[in-house]
Amino acid sequence: MTTGFPLDHKQRHRIQELYDQERDHRIAKRLLALLWIDRGHSQFEVAHLLLVEERTVRKWLKIYRNKGLPALCVLHYKGDKGELSQNQQQQLKDEVKTGRFRSAKQVSAWIQQQFAITYSTSGVTRLLERLGCTYHKASDFLFKAKPDKQKAWLQQYELN
Repeated sequence: MTTGFPLDHKQRHRIQELYDQERDHRIAKRLLALLWIDRGHSQFEVAHLLLVEERTVRKWLKIYRNKGLPALCVLHYKGDKGELSQNQQQQLKDEVKTGRFRSAKQVSAWIQQQFAITYSTSGVTRLLERLGCTYHKASDFLFKAKPDKQKAWLQQYELN
């Protein structure tokens, strides 16, 4: 069945490879749409299988045709900036640095007490990730190390 959208073997292989490695389901859906349309499924069928609107599939195809695969794999949604102001975020970062928190629930309670803003546990976890914090069971929340500083330290360490 001809769809007017044939992929050559190399393109198909590259898209399948990207799909296999993709962790974001939104991009994976886009890649699957290309593969399924190439296999002869209609845009309507693909939309139905992926639980999206047919116009969404058309939009993905247009992006792929006009801008290529890299553009299709970019999401432009930035998400909500969150409830905390820059100043409040800095206060939270400073508080996290003290090492007093043992859980995201404690952080959520502190935010509620300090700023009268309610965050769910998962919301606090995402907020802390955006602020550059990671949680380590044995050592609480830590800020991610700077790669260039790690490299400089390692070079100095190896010299000694």
